Amino acid sequence: MNFKIINKENKESLREEFIKRFVNTEADHYKKYIATLKEYPDGMCYDGYLWDSLKADYKQIERTMEQAIEYLKHKENVFVMWDIYSQHRVYDNSKLATNYPKDTVIETNSRELCKLVETEWGNYLIGDENYLPEDIYIYDEKLNWYVIFTHEGYDSYTNPDLGEDEYIRICFVHAL
Repeated sequence: MNFKIINKENKESLREEFIKRFVNTEADHYKKYIATLKEYPDGMCYDGYLWDSLKADYKQIERTMEQAIEYLKHKENVFVMWDIYSQHRVYDNSKLATNYPKDTVIETNSRELCKLVETEWGNYLIGDENYLPEDIYIYDEKLNWYVIFTHEGYDSYTNPDLGEDEYIRICFVHAL
């Protein structure tokens, strides 16, 4: 996948604007697990996931990976970011998480990103050689929508209607 690294000034602004627009910064969860950074051997990080403090109701915006891809593939260039967590708390050996700073924001073509998501997560397994972090936040510069791919999902244990080898990755799609 071809992508461009967003410069420091713009990435900070993009991340801040995403949080301001879509994340409930007044929620106790946000204050405890996101706003309060902890020092780890690999830097200052938070312990939660931004998607745990979204303003939108999960039940209304929850989608399958296929539905999220269908929405996303019709977009043009998009921004992608991931949570700022320590490798000492959440091990992530994806190329983006290990080769770039934790607060990196990239710009890429949505169709290329969708192809990569399908390749890496299409059989719902996280592999050893993934490019993408397990949780990614995708949006455009107008901040009118987002797509979030989480590491969480449903399987036969959490949803008995699913077969033993079935897995549904939880994603969120929200448009204003």
